[in-house]
Amino acid sequence: MLQVILSMETNYRKTLERVSDAIVAVDANWRYTFLNDAALATHPEGREATIGKVIWDVHPDMIGTVFQEKYHEAMNTGKVTEVESYYPPMDNWLSVKVYPSADGLTVIYKDITTAKKAEE
Repeated sequence: MLQVILSMETNYRKTLERVSDAIVAVDANWRYTFLNDAALATHPEGREATIGKVIWDVHPDMIGTVFQEKYHEAMNTGKVTEVESYYPPMDNWLSVKVYPSADGLTVIYKDITTAKKAEE
């Protein structure tokens, strides 16, 4: 049975690695628990160096932004939040969806800069 569970977990991780949107998960203490391959573009220290760190320590420039606000809103209300906004430190627009759970958040985001420039 343990072998089946481990195999399923491996399959889930492989599936999430193939997704083109960035996916990160943090626990209730804001510590990273997961990053897929697409998220590594915004986490240059890499997966192993980021897992276990507090999100606000990794991205201090996110403090005080609408992104931090939406993360806290999802954590506090238990409801999914969404935001599209410009993020100056990366010089791009991001579309972000925040999914809360009992043990933290899963955040799915993608760069929408090209689409935003086309709108202008």
